[in-house]
Amino acid sequence: MFTNLTELALGNFTRLQTLDLSDNTISYIHPNAFNNLTDLRNLDLSDNTISYIHPNAFNNLTDLRNLNLKSNPLSGNGYQFLLPCSQLTVLYIGSNMLDTIDNFGLERAVSIRKIYCSYNDLRDINQSLPPNSSILYTVDFKFNNIEVLKSGIFANYTNLYEIYLHSNNISEIEEHAFEYLPNLRYL
Repeated sequence: MFTNLTELALGNFTRLQTLDLSDNTISYIHPNAFNNLTDLRNLDLSDNTISYIHPNAFNNLTDLRNLNLKSNPLSGNGYQFLLPCSQLTVLYIGSNMLDTIDNFGLERAVSIRKIYCSYNDLRDINQSLPPNSSILYTVDFKFNNIEVLKSGIFANYTNLYEIYLHSNNISEIEEHAFEYLPNLRYL
């Protein structure tokens, strides 16, 4: 693990599969920051000061499986940085300042199985679920500001096994909010 890293200069580590840059002072992820890391599968950027990720930061990370961005001051300001990460299976984005993740570019993450998005400022789950992931298994939205669970909100996610919603401000659960969840074991 690096300490007090503020800028990424990774060179040609073309065979690198795991990169742990957690607990540093990285504040910005530049375009093509991981350009030569084409075999990277696991990237940990947690516990930094990242407030912005350039839309082209993860351009060549098409094999990335696990991404940890928890405990950064990220907000939901339209990045689309996840678009190249079509093989992403686990995303940790808890303990940020997110009010939405719909503009992160999750629409191509068809392999996503687990999303950990606790301790944020989410108010609407509709805008926080990837639209095309039929194999989504776990969603963790605890400790947010969700107020309403709309009808059919999980209808496209029939493989959901775990949904964490405790410690929110839920005041209304619409009829059929949890319909079409034959595999659900934890709510």
